[in-house]
Amino acid sequence: MKTFFLLIILTALTYSQSSFTVEWESPAGTFFYGLGQWERNNSVPEIILRDASYNIKVYDGASKQLKYQYADPDSADFDNGSMNSDGLVYFGTTIDVNNDGINEVRKIKFNQTGSWSTLLKIIDGATGSVLFQNTYPGFIYVTPLDIDGDSYIELLLYSYTQANGFFDHLWILSTTSHPIAVDPESKTAAKYNLGQNYPNPFNPITTISYSISKDANVKMNMYNEIGELLGTYINEKQTAGEHKFVYDGTNVASGVYFYQLIVDDQPQTKKMVIIK
Repeated sequence: MKTFFLLIILTALTYSQSSFTVEWESPAGTFFYGLGQWERNNSVPEIILRDASYNIKVYDGASKQLKYQYADPDSADFDNGSMNSDGLVYFGTTIDVNNDGINEVRKIKFNQTGSWSTLLKIIDGATGSVLFQNTYPGFIYVTPLDIDGDSYIELLLYSYTQANGFFDHLWILSTTSHPIAVDPESKTAAKYNLGQNYPNPFNPITTISYSISKDANVKMNMYNEIGELLGTYINEKQTAGEHKFVYDGTNVASGVYFYQLIVDDQPQTKKMVIIK
């Protein structure tokens, strides 16, 4: 019995004296922004950094490799938050409004001079482009919810105003038939649907389908996984209806890429994968 007791003590001492080693260190000149499940279909968190030039850098939590980066469209004045129901949580993990597999970022700016107001921006998590922005009275809190059960996320905006001292207004922003990029003041902008490329993954040919509700200016951009523009493949006015674009990836390496359709200055982005 005594021998057994001593073995337990020695084991405990050995364990307590174990040490950690540095597995990874953030690159010089970068600032820690937070952790988050940036990609919804990923099983590990991503590490979010920002450099002195206000570039957002997304690192894989497992491999510690840079997955992609983009220029932050708001280098100052904005707080960066997740799409959580309230408060500001840096780069959270709860919503993908354009169905590209990567969560978007909420950015808000409170104005407390005179009448309270809030400028809300929704930032594409893949490219950093502004998908939506608008100013609302009072302090705005955002809740993502599929309120009508159609598998598309709606954004519920609650307004807290100084005059009444309670939540006195509710807006519901829908992404059902068009991207959230539709500006409420742009009532004449064409609505459109951007489909997932097929096949996906592909080698080397894939087809991207989309539809527009009226004649509109259409642009198709391609980006690599760190947000670098590979080229603009469509830049013209097109007629209303169904359209298809065939992409040939013969000259690009295997990896993750993003295609972005812009209709009447309204962007929407989806992810595709090339495997060779």
